Amino acid sequence: MSGSGQESTHRTIERVARESYGRLVAYLCSHTRDVASAEDALSNALVAALTTWPQDGVPQNPEAWLLTSARHSFIDLVRHRRVAEASEPTLLLLGEEPRAMTLSPEFPDERLKLLFVCAHEGVLHRRPLAKYAAAFFRMSRSSVTRSSSARTRASSLRSLFGGRSLTGEQYGLV
Repeated sequence: MSGSGQESTHRTIERVARESYGRLVAYLCSHTRDVASAEDALSNALVAALTTWPQDGVPQNPEAWLLTSARHSFIDLVRHRRVAEASEPTLLLLGEEPRAMTLSPEFPDERLKLLFVCAHEGVLHRRPLAKYAAAFFRMSRSSVTRSSSARTRASSLRSLFGGRSLTGEQYGLV
């Protein structure tokens, strides 16, 4: 676009901003209930207009274009806040001192619970239990495979643990 055309576009943006700013912010606030975010969204829309309109030309309804752009900007802002809030616990965990992450003597051993979860048909569907048991209990795959060749998963688990009866109550699973 030529220099005079670009100046004309900038003057149009200034005029629309002066005439419509209050009305657009009020409309956005009535729908979002957040004055600061509505103003931020509208300012982002004005910046977008400054970059887009000189190239593409002024739209037929500049206020509607600004409103649509501001609404999209507000949606992006809300999504960004949700991601930031959802990641806060993870960031706090990562920021903990390394000594707080070490295992204490009271740290519970949850491997048996995890093995029962993996033995459930919904999780284990067509996957070998031996693979999970070998990983969780540091057993050789051959010993796990021998013990898991029994008829049922429950009996294979029983043979893994030396014939002891495994009940959910015993391990706090019920």
